[in-house]
Amino acid sequence: MCECIPQNPIPRKRPPVPPCFTPDFCRNDEMISSALLRNHLHHLVYIWLSTGKEFWMFPTEMDTNSLTGYLWDGDGWKRCTFDPRLIKALY
Repeated sequence: MCECIPQNPIPRKRPPVPPCFTPDFCRNDEMISSALLRNHLHHLVYIWLSTGKEFWMFPTEMDTNSLTGYLWDGDGWKRCTFDPRLIKALY
């Protein structure tokens, strides 16, 4: 589950405005690994979670059990953290 943090600290690299489309679900043939996720830090990605949630995200940090960054909620960027093992696919 994504945990939104009330304070929105200014990111080291500002998230861009997300595209105004939702990509079609695409199951990656690649396994969602720590290395793959680290390659997407500071890049805009669309994420599908196993919980059914999906969103544009600008990931900024990652450790063993959490992926942290900014989630686009339709009105603006919200800081969030969640377990990367919940990621089903990404675009």
